[in-house]
Amino acid sequence: MGVAGLWDVLRPAASTKSLTQLAVADGFERNDGGHRGFRIGIDASIWFFHAQVFKGMSADVGENPELRTLFFRCAKLMGTPLLPLFVFDGPKRPSWKRGKRVSTKKDSWLVTGMQNIINAFGYEWRYAPGEAEAELAYLNRIGVIDAVLTDDVDTFLFGATMVIRNPSNTLSGNRANPVKNAEGRDDGNHVMSFKAEDLLSRDKIQLTQGGLILIGLLRGGDYHQVRHRIRFFRST
Repeated sequence: MGVAGLWDVLRPAASTKSLTQLAVADGFERNDGGHRGFRIGIDASIWFFHAQVFKGMSADVGENPELRTLFFRCAKLMGTPLLPLFVFDGPKRPSWKRGKRVSTKKDSWLVTGMQNIINAFGYEWRYAPGEAEAELAYLNRIGVIDAVLTDDVDTFLFGATMVIRNPSNTLSGNRANPVKNAEGRDDGNHVMSFKAEDLLSRDKIQLTQGGLILIGLLRGGDYHQVRHRIRFFRST
């Protein structure tokens, strides 16, 4: 999602860690945010996108498959030592995305159902003024959250300092590069994370936020379409 092909450019800066390591070492022990835990911001719209896989399927998938998927994801979070904060797209979100009209209403059945589930689990949630990814990047930059959980690379263009990809290896964006532990297994506890400082320090990348924005302008993204995409080439 976001700028096509940019995740592949950033992949050399990826770090694989367990959620337990993030929560204990980065969250509790370092305690940069003062929460004695690892506070992770979640882009709710990405989870909605994942749940839409059931759209148009037959009744064989059961009742409310979208909400059921979101429920079990929230239930899985209960087994991790994380402090989640869900952010929903707000009323100032652009009404067009990738050439298609998108809803900006707050009261859709999926949004309302998801918020009821979040409340039942005791998690936090809020609305962004516009795009959730922009709000999450801002919260990350000012230290309200320690990282952003999303599949949208645009979060770095908005200034996020740490981004974690959604961990499921069954997601289309993760199948080519599945996350595994030190034993080479998918234990469901390891994630791929990226830090803005590593994007700048790695010799194969060396991209600032401004450089990422430039790539977005040249390649096109969710809200900026280009007639001819500029191809990526790495100098040797």
